[in-house]
Amino acid sequence: MRPDIEDNDTLAVTALLGMRPAALSAWYGNPLATAMAEDLLARAQEFRQARLCADEPRFQLQVLMLISHTWLGSEPDFDPADLATQAAGRHERALLDLVQGQLLASRKCRGAMACLERGFRQAAPCLAPNEYFALLRRHELIECLPFGDLPSPAQDLVCLLKEAAVIKTLRAGQRRTHPSLHRDTVG
Repeated sequence: MRPDIEDNDTLAVTALLGMRPAALSAWYGNPLATAMAEDLLARAQEFRQARLCADEPRFQLQVLMLISHTWLGSEPDFDPADLATQAAGRHERALLDLVQGQLLASRKCRGAMACLERGFRQAAPCLAPNEYFALLRRHELIECLPFGDLPSPAQDLVCLLKEAAVIKTLRAGQRRTHPSLHRDTVG
C-alpha cells in the first residue's frame, strides 16, 4: 500500500476519537494491525468513559470500538445492533452504515452493498459535490466484487478497487465479444 493512502486511512480512523463529525466520504474499512487496533480500542474506551462522565457525545467512539473489535476478532461490550438506535441524526446513521458496509466489503461478505447503499442515501445530503461523486464512483466499482457468505481474507481499499476494476473491465469485454471475432478458434 502507498504510504500516503495508509496515512490518510489511519487519520480517518483516528479522527473518530475527536469531537468533530467524522468524514462520510472516508474509508474506515482497511484492516488494522493488531497493535494499532488494540491502541485505538484502549483510547476509545478511555475517551468514552470521560465523555460519559461529561455527558458528551460518544457515538463515534463506539463506531471506532466496533472497527477495532472487528480487526481484533473480539466482541464489543455493547450490542452492535443497538448502536443504530443510538445514532443521533442522519450523519451518525450514515457513518454507521458506511462503516459496517466497508468492514463487510473488505472481506467481500454478502450484505456489504446493502449497508453501503443505505449509508450513501443517508450521507448524500451531507456531502459536498466532490465527496458525493467520489463515494458514488467508489460504491459503483465495489459493487463489481464477488460477495459471498464466507469471509475472504481482508483487503485494503486500494486492493479492492484494483480487483473491482479488473472485474469490471473483464465483464465489459465479455459483452463486446462477438462470436465472429473468434473464427480462427471456433470455426
